[in-house]
Amino acid sequence: MNVVLIIIDTLRQDHVGCYGNRWIKTPYLDSLAKESVLFTRAYPGSLPTLQVRRVLQTGCRIFPFLSHKAYKGNLFKGALGWGPVSEERDTIAEILQNHS
Repeated sequence: MNVVLIIIDTLRQDHVGCYGNRWIKTPYLDSLAKESVLFTRAYPGSLPTLQVRRVLQTGCRIFPFLSHKAYKGNLFKGALGWGPVSEERDTIAEILQNHS
């Protein structure tokens, strides 16, 4: 099984051909989409982008940041949800690797 996860920051769905846009040309994404699963009702579990990526990688909500820890060298002191994914949390990559 092949899994390709494309995450593009600040690209609006209505600016891609496979989601209905006819005037902006996105031929490579449209070609890939013809052989792929398109999500038409996906909503972010959090904002901004870094936290959304964590939700996509773990499948777990991070808001309201109940498991927040202060990490040594963290430049975003007090910015909840900006630290690394917890070692106890499985990511989609790890799950797929364990089932290959």
